[in-house]
Amino acid sequence: MSSLQLGMLVAILLVWLLTIIDIARSSRVDKDEKLMWIFACLALSWFCWILFYALAPLKKRFS
Repeated sequence: MSSLQLGMLVAILLVWLLTIIDIARSSRVDKDEKLMWIFACLALSWFCWILFYALAPLKKRFS
């Protein structure tokens, strides 16, 4: 594996991990929805990240 390939692999894994962290820290959805989005992200990778920002509720929830 060349250094370019290794760099690309690290970059892809970093973006994937940051996506999961971003979903976990989001205040746009509640706990159950976060879990569903994280599982979807693990299964569908970057496409789920796009769906999360397109479909997650835009308003904050009041408790």
